[in-house]
Amino acid sequence: MPSSHIPRNRLTALFNWNGKKTNLIFQDDKFSSDIVNVSVERIPVLKCGNRCLFRNAKTNTITAVVGYISNLDQICIKYHIDKNDDVEIIEKIYALNGIKFISELEGVFTILIWDEAKQKGYVFQDEYGSNLPLYYASNDIELCISTSMREILKRDLFSRKLNMSAVGDFFISKVIVPNKDTFIEGIFKLVPHHCIVIDGKMTSFQIKPIQYSKKKVSLHYAKANLIESLSNSIQVLHEQLKSDRRICTLSAGLDSNAILNYLSGLTKRIVAITIGGKERNEIPNAVKLAEHYANVEHITAIVNDNRLDYFPDIVWRTEGYVCEGGLFLQYELANLLNTYGLTELMCGEGANEILDPLRNQESYFYLKREFKSYLRYIILQENWPGRIRESKLFQYIRKPTLKIHYDYELDYTLKKNGILMNSYGIQPVYPFVNRRIAEMSAALGDLNKRVIKRGVMQERNFFRQQIQTVLGKSKMALIIEAGGATDVEYLFEGYHETISALMEHSFFRPVIRKKRINRIRKDLKGHSELVLRLLYLFVFNKLFISGEFDSKFQDMELKINLKDILQDELFKMNGQVK
Repeated sequence: MPSSHIPRNRLTALFNWNGKKTNLIFQDDKFSSDIVNVSVERIPVLKCGNRCLFRNAKTNTITAVVGYISNLDQICIKYHIDKNDDVEIIEKIYALNGIKFISELEGVFTILIWDEAKQKGYVFQDEYGSNLPLYYASNDIELCISTSMREILKRDLFSRKLNMSAVGDFFISKVIVPNKDTFIEGIFKLVPHHCIVIDGKMTSFQIKPIQYSKKKVSLHYAKANLIESLSNSIQVLHEQLKSDRRICTLSAGLDSNAILNYLSGLTKRIVAITIGGKERNEIPNAVKLAEHYANVEHITAIVNDNRLDYFPDIVWRTEGYVCEGGLFLQYELANLLNTYGLTELMCGEGANEILDPLRNQESYFYLKREFKSYLRYIILQENWPGRIRESKLFQYIRKPTLKIHYDYELDYTLKKNGILMNSYGIQPVYPFVNRRIAEMSAALGDLNKRVIKRGVMQERNFFRQQIQTVLGKSKMALIIEAGGATDVEYLFEGYHETISALMEHSFFRPVIRKKRINRIRKDLKGHSELVLRLLYLFVFNKLFISGEFDSKFQDMELKINLKDILQDELFKMNGQVK
């Protein structure tokens, strides 16, 4: 089946402030009125996710959900609601209690509510920011909100320009723009703990904070219930999925092995998948770990040598949200799942961030990054004269927007997995991304903190001690302390000369210093992560800002080789020289 026809989680809402009076139109995946047009699609793997939209025929209130709500049972019991599709449950709660219920929902989701009678709308995500982005942009005529940046760009709301402030923030964080900005000026993204509130009568919208009440649990309770909470989370998500076969990732780390161990007792059919690098990977240990289970079919794969050729497709699918070496593993995993026709995945993403909420405290690298950001912010306040702000110095160091009020590490971890999986029509679920586990991890504090001993990262002490009694000595002997040991440097083989020449492109002049470029050209492999970020930014500009690929915005897959793009640019550079 062509990838363009695979169902995916997507939601787009267009609010036209000058809309003319028209009849309401409601279909399975679309709704339109004089102000709003909503289009939504879902991956059909959830028992309570059979519908994309629900409409209350009396009030014309519309609800749309993508992703999953993990505490539907508790919600239905509390509000005395029959358990049906989640879109209907959301509408009924809203009818009973208004928008106050938002903070009660748990899971990984994006939800839209449009109250036609009040001309009010709400678009929000789970407390962790979901595994899909939510972009928004507006002008005097309309507001567009979407899980896809391309859907917003198709509206042609403004001229496109690379957001240099966001670029600066991206190179500080090294993986993501850790705030509401994106690489395109005028397009923003919703950050965790916030909601978009639309007022149709006033033809306006606001971004408002969502308050989540943090339940404090005792240290004694956390110690006694952390592992049980993980087991319960796995069981709840297992029961929400339609299929009787479970698909999970398997590394040589604690998190995926804990998931596999509990899944093995819930179903007779499990497919475990391990992806590794060419030289450094966890496949040998993962193979031995899988052999402990009689009901596990184990599939392994190596990131192909030519995956850098497909880099434009990776940038196309991720739309500038996240860039990290792990994208290649996720891309390989998504392709493998797609090849086998698998549309769900249970994985351990988010475990490090949820289990160790104090990971950034007292960290030298964290403090260094924050001080650098603060210093730049103080130096470059907005009250400097425009003439000075337009100088080459200011073009280089720019005013950063790194005022981070959410866990951007968890955000990029979920997006790195979720965006690529969704682009292939795969619904991931995340047992560790769970409010109970987060509450107990907060209570455990330093007991669950990852530490470095003798230069080696040690796993979360308390979690490790508890889970090893579940896994047993034979499995624990195969666990690798510092997971995620996978190489991607070999992907640059055959690209050294092309990339070295590309570094002379005028695009990079305001982005990186000439001296740094010269160091990169001398040692491309040693700067592979930085080169990856520079390439990502360059390709993003080509695909989304230049306008050259606008005719392909409907396509989820971009069939173009990285070498072709780079050679084309080098040809233009040489032509300019001539």
